[in-house]
Amino acid sequence: MEHGKTYSIRVSSQKGGVGKTTIAVNLAIALQFLGYNTLLVDGDTVNPSVVYQLDMLDADTGIYSCMAKKTSVEKAIAIHQKSGLRVLPGCVGDPQFIPDDKMRSELLKRVNSLGYDFVVLDSSTGYIYKHYLENYDNMLLVSTFNMPSLMGAMRMAKMADKMKIEHSLVMNLYYKSRYELQINEVKNTYSGNIIAIVPNDKIVLKSIDMHEPAFMLGRRSKFSKAITKIANYYIEKYERKNKI
Repeated sequence: MEHGKTYSIRVSSQKGGVGKTTIAVNLAIALQFLGYNTLLVDGDTVNPSVVYQLDMLDADTGIYSCMAKKTSVEKAIAIHQKSGLRVLPGCVGDPQFIPDDKMRSELLKRVNSLGYDFVVLDSSTGYIYKHYLENYDNMLLVSTFNMPSLMGAMRMAKMADKMKIEHSLVMNLYYKSRYELQINEVKNTYSGNIIAIVPNDKIVLKSIDMHEPAFMLGRRSKFSKAITKIANYYIEKYERKNKI
């Protein structure tokens, strides 16, 4: 496939425990499987967990080394052997750190210049900064079906609106319980694009235990079908950006 302009996605949540990393990892895997050259960046410099889900715990060079100018981004990128996905990891042995504005901005501009079709960044949970948004085509907000989680996503959406950055929403871990928010309530709260409702699926627990993405364990699972829907949503945006 001929490469066009990179489409970059920041996977975000203000609340922890909503499945942000699981969505980011499986979205990147799905895009790769669907024929798009994809780079997954673990941008959580406090609690990196991409390597756990991809069974890449032996990675010893990653985003910290790049930001600290110890190595180049190109040399720090590793290959997930089972999928061919390229990964800029957060390494388990690296110190926890909060990058400054210049470090973040330089890294994001660099990864966006490497020629990938997609860059998917799994961000740190919590507050977002101006320089982060300036380097992305879309902010993918991840929420679960409870009001604190959804309100956190709405706060992020409001900031993105001020910056005139496009954002979308994925509702994760849907149990179909009368005790959680109902889909109509979510639609009445969030006026943007709700890309997918991702069901609670046992294959996710299995995937985390096996250190293999759920998308690879079962392409026909309910979870994987939802991930495919998200991937196709962004493929359409990529093709529109590149006028394919």
